[in-house]
Amino acid sequence: MVVLASAGGNTVPAIARLVQADEETIRQVIHRFNEMGMASLDPRWAGGRSRLISPDEETFIVATANTAPKLWGGHSPGGASANSPITCAHWPPARSPSGGNGCVNC
Repeated sequence: MVVLASAGGNTVPAIARLVQADEETIRQVIHRFNEMGMASLDPRWAGGRSRLISPDEETFIVATANTAPKLWGGHSPGGASANSPITCAHWPPARSPSGGNGCVNC
């Protein structure tokens, strides 16, 4: 918007009022555009937090997650099956002695 307003012949104070920014900021944007061209408009944001684990660590974590349920006898501590983290291994669930629909095996 600043570059278009400047190209349209508007003054720095008018552009500053238009975009509600400081005049010095407007000047910096215009000078940067004159130096770098269209590349100055790309903020080069990476998007999100920087990566904290390496690809090797990620591979190790995935391998561990895929083999750990076998160490728990086919069930995770939360009751999910080794094949699916959401569905109970005993589906459909047996009726509990109290009459509920929860799985009595997990």
